[in-house]
Amino acid sequence: MSRKTKIVLITVIVIAVLSLAFGLYVMYKNWQSRQIEIENVRSPENMICSFDGKYCYALDDGVYCDNQQIIKTAGKPLIYTQNDTLYVYDNRSVIGYDKSFTKTESYELPCEIMGFVVADKTILYYDKSMFAHTLIKATGEISEPQDKGEIIELQSKYGQNDKVRILRADEFDVVYEPDPQEIGKNAAAVFDKNTKEKLLYLTDSYYCTYIPMFSDESIIISGKETSDQRAVYEYNIKEHSINKKLLLPKGHLNKQLYISNDSIVFIGTDCNDDPRRTDDEDTADLSGHKSDNVCVIDSESLEIISEIYTKQYEVVLYADTEKTVTYYKGKIYTKDTSNGDTLDSYEYDKFKAFGKYRTVVFDEHIFVFEKNGELIDVTKV
Repeated sequence: MSRKTKIVLITVIVIAVLSLAFGLYVMYKNWQSRQIEIENVRSPENMICSFDGKYCYALDDGVYCDNQQIIKTAGKPLIYTQNDTLYVYDNRSVIGYDKSFTKTESYELPCEIMGFVVADKTILYYDKSMFAHTLIKATGEISEPQDKGEIIELQSKYGQNDKVRILRADEFDVVYEPDPQEIGKNAAAVFDKNTKEKLLYLTDSYYCTYIPMFSDESIIISGKETSDQRAVYEYNIKEHSINKKLLLPKGHLNKQLYISNDSIVFIGTDCNDDPRRTDDEDTADLSGHKSDNVCVIDSESLEIISEIYTKQYEVVLYADTEKTVTYYKGKIYTKDTSNGDTLDSYEYDKFKAFGKYRTVVFDEHIFVFEKNGELIDVTKV
């Protein structure tokens, strides 16, 4: 074999080895980028609030602001603001603080709770069984919201109807899904009795009912139309009938359903249908992710205004009627919600391989927490 032939052969072998090594490296990096769990928190109202121009958030041992603990608690607190008071639930008590974080009022509760809201005269809270109670501030008297027999029943095609009750209290209206037989979970939304502003939403499952809009005449509500498809309904409360219905993308679970600029925004996800997967593992693990979907829906006609889909392993972190923020392979993308075009992108290194994270959207900010509770980033969208 001539010297020239040997050089060519060695060169080919080196190129082949380098190409193989590079290919394996790219495959490894792609695999590594999917070994992340990102959970979208669906009810942030008792986790984060704006108080005196600052963002306060609840961690396992207290209330924090600008990464500094401002109130130490015995356990993981719940927080809520009303007027100029920050209310903190801890150890069966709701305590009010002024802007200097001095205690100004305190109310004892008879049990541990899952969530609460505060109005001028009353506090509405949910016990661990997801039953609602009201406490009168002046007297400490506790009662239950009135059940006047207002029941919404959504007929489905898969043999299990969604039943939702409307409960009435002095300062609140409560729309409540009691113990859905399909999954054994609950959902509830609390609205201001006068303005109909949604104050609190509680659920532990992607499969529960979402209630983005409510009035004394009608309600916008989600339900399960078939075994693999959700729908959005406009339900006439007084006539006990469905006025309008929109079928959502087939196979996509609810991640979020809320109001943005007087329209309804639906964020759905299609994920691994491995039967071993539990309800709470819907999209946290990127390795099982197929696609996310954002629909903007006209709240009057219940017709889709725009609709976009993401790539596999690209997850939606935030969406409104104008822009959608996604994470994909180490980058944050801002996209046009109307057509999916990329408006901006930048490198993002907060999500580490094999890490577990929770994202919370509040006031056009994305708060990123590690699963152990530590806040690691706040991004304005």
